[in-house]
Amino acid sequence: MAINYHGILAWPFETVEKDYTEADTVAFARAVGGGLPGEAAVHDALYTDSRAPRVLPGMAVALADGEFWQQHPQAGIQWRHVVHAEEAVTVHHPLPPAGRIVVRRKVDEIYDRGLDRGASIRERQVLADAAGRALVTIEVTTIALRDGGFGGPAAPRGERIAIPDSPADATLMLTTPAGPDAVFRLPDSFAVAGAGDEQGQVMLRGLCGFGMLSRAAVILACGNRPERLQRLGVRYAGPLYCDETVRAELWHSGPGRAVMQLWAVERNALILTGCALEYRAATDE
Repeated sequence: MAINYHGILAWPFETVEKDYTEADTVAFARAVGGGLPGEAAVHDALYTDSRAPRVLPGMAVALADGEFWQQHPQAGIQWRHVVHAEEAVTVHHPLPPAGRIVVRRKVDEIYDRGLDRGASIRERQVLADAAGRALVTIEVTTIALRDGGFGGPAAPRGERIAIPDSPADATLMLTTPAGPDAVFRLPDSFAVAGAGDEQGQVMLRGLCGFGMLSRAAVILACGNRPERLQRLGVRYAGPLYCDETVRAELWHSGPGRAVMQLWAVERNALILTGCALEYRAATDE
């Protein structure tokens, strides 16, 4: 069965309401390494103090996480061969540490990359408060590796974020979670697609990598004030595993702008690259 191009563009996504608490906010921070020993530990109390936690911007991705609709037979997608390619979060208003959000989602477009390169699916998710005010917009790109050649529109030429060929302006070493805090483990069902353990290591979802980079971005560029982050976009480059050291690297690229990437230190492997950060200067507040 070929990918259901028109059916997916008209997919009947349900509007979802979610309640979350301060405990959920703390749990997310811990799920992206908050509270673990290391360079960032001095900053983490802001997010792990259950009495009045602040919200890491990456938590929006976790709150929007929902049904893996690509598994539905009517989508016509070989879902075991779907990979996460890009993600961007635009913050209109900071998330409160607890409350109710409304999540709306739609597929904006499906691009045909060719028979050998699959289909590029662009999805948009909007998180709003109970009054309907948009808080965060999330743009997600996934690649259905086995579903190209369906005759759809060609993908537009996207802007590639270049990483400077110079030492980073700032770096931060982080540790990935393990044990009970590793809540973003990759489900076993994806092992068939070639994703899973590497030498006994447990793979983490891209959501964890995004959350860790958002944590580093707030510390390195925003003075550990999450409300200053306006937009963070990433390109997924490789897997992330439990209980490994990662290094976030940042280069300033202009007023309120920076580029970043995330490395697995022990494996000397790239996890996230071409990451673009926009943030408000402290004097703007």
